[in-house]
Amino acid sequence: MVDGKVSEATASLLPDNICQPVSKEECKEASFFNNAVFPSVIGALDCTSERIAFPGGEDAESFRCRKNYFALNVQTIVD
Repeated sequence: MVDGKVSEATASLLPDNICQPVSKEECKEASFFNNAVFPSVIGALDCTSERIAFPGGEDAESFRCRKNYFALNVQTIVD
């Protein structure tokens, strides 16, 4: 499956490209509160569209993304 290979390749890059603060001092420095007034948040991931199977029903077309497939817009924020 092509999607699985892309996901595996992306995940293999994470340790070298994404790091979270470890100490309390690093957390205070990285805090979104300093930049965007989000208390207790030290990290965030941007939105992504995740492909889904045809959902069916009357509202199915509301799940069609701009690339013309069915998807959910997913955003994750971690602390």
